[in-house]
Amino acid sequence: MAAKGYRLLRRPWRVRRPLYYGMVFELLGIVAVLVLFGVQQPDAFRTQFWEIGHLMGWNSSPNMILYAYANHQPLPNVPFVWSQLLTNFNVAISVVSLFILLVKMIMIIMKFYYPVLGLIVSLGLTVLYTVSVYGQAGPDYADPEHPSPVAWYIAKSCSVARPFNAEGNCQIAKGAFGATIYLL
Repeated sequence: MAAKGYRLLRRPWRVRRPLYYGMVFELLGIVAVLVLFGVQQPDAFRTQFWEIGHLMGWNSSPNMILYAYANHQPLPNVPFVWSQLLTNFNVAISVVSLFILLVKMIMIIMKFYYPVLGLIVSLGLTVLYTVSVYGQAGPDYADPEHPSPVAWYIAKSCSVARPFNAEGNCQIAKGAFGATIYLL
């Protein structure tokens, strides 16, 4: 039996100050991913990285889609790491995260943000950012001759992209990956 006065769902936070400080650090991470994912939208360097990885022998070729069209074959599954879906997903979760942070701030000010609600929101964002991290560093097994368990721009130094004038883009992609892990 529960003690008199015990409230499971409407329990107040014992200390509010850490919530405010936490939101400042969360805002810094969200602004970083908004900028970095916004720069990558819609295809600033995803196809370029895919092509560089293929030329270096690290992953499949982006031309596999063109070959399928030319030979009247069914379209192959594009690895998630190189897909437009991942790029759109990353932009969407960064915008949703900013919206959730604003709503959370308002709910804390109005004393309506309870710990149980905080747990649910945090778990939801953790799932979204876990999918994003998996997608950014994900595997590419589309070409059996060039399997890639991790995207090359995460596993290798950005200096390998210098001959392709993509070293800065590689650093932006690594920064976006780091900011995503920070928010995770």
